[in-house]
Amino acid sequence: MPFVVGPRVWSPHAPGISTSMNNSKVDKLKGRVKEAAGDLTNNDELKRQGRTDQKAGDAKAKINDVADKARHAVDKVRDKITRH
Repeated sequence: MPFVVGPRVWSPHAPGISTSMNNSKVDKLKGRVKEAAGDLTNNDELKRQGRTDQKAGDAKAKINDVADKARHAVDKVRDKITRH
């Protein structure tokens, strides 16, 4: 939910706030917990789910890295264009 911070409105979904990066870390952590729980209980399905969650977190992190690099490249081009 947005709220006012000085003259600006802050929102957790505002540009520059990387909620997807946090989601990738959550997926990795959730996966590690599931895998460990599956290991303790000898539950192969839970271990598989844990490994899958970790891989999903890794994939999200890589996608976020590519998106950040693309944003940075666009910003550099925009800066060069606006300087003239």
